[in-house]
Amino acid sequence: MEWTQIILTAISTGSITALITLRARARKAGAEALASELANDDTRFAMYRKIIDDLQQRFTTAMNTMTELEEKLRQAQVENKRLLARIDQLEDENHTLRQQLAGNSPTP
Repeated sequence: MEWTQIILTAISTGSITALITLRARARKAGAEALASELANDDTRFAMYRKIIDDLQQRFTTAMNTMTELEEKLRQAQVENKRLLARIDQLEDENHTLRQQLAGNSPTP
């Protein structure tokens, strides 16, 4: 073998080995990047799920509070109508009593 063949063989063998090594490293780096992205996605998903669950709980609590307040408002409106009717009744009685007193009082 001549020196040129030995040098060419060494260069080509080294080049092939380097290409195979580079390709393997690129695949490994790609797989690691994908695994990292998937882990980040899982973390983000868990975070968003927690936020959604918290918002759902707050919404449910707000809806329950609103329902309770609507019922209290309805009860207050009923009580208000009852009290207004009672005020009207008392005003009528007051007017009647004033007329009776005016009719029974001695005139000066």
